[in-house]
Amino acid sequence: EDIHYPIPLPIPLGALEFRLDQWHLTLDDLSPVIGSRELAAAILAGQQEITPQIADALHQKLDIDLRDLLPQPAPANP
Repeated sequence: EDIHYPIPLPIPLGALEFRLDQWHLTLDDLSPVIGSRELAAAILAGQQEITPQIADALHQKLDIDLRDLLPQPAPANP
């Protein structure tokens, strides 16, 4: 299966959006976790990357795995 039907790693924004949807959270709920409404909106719009500090806050407050929030290196092709 891994060869013919690989499951891609989640993208950080996708992991965040998934959690927001699961917990029925809004931008206003996310703002205190990230630090400001403007930064939260920029992250959700894909205009700002999730920094390690923001990833840690999201991990602590929203229980999102850090591996899902930080970009992963592309796997090497054998």
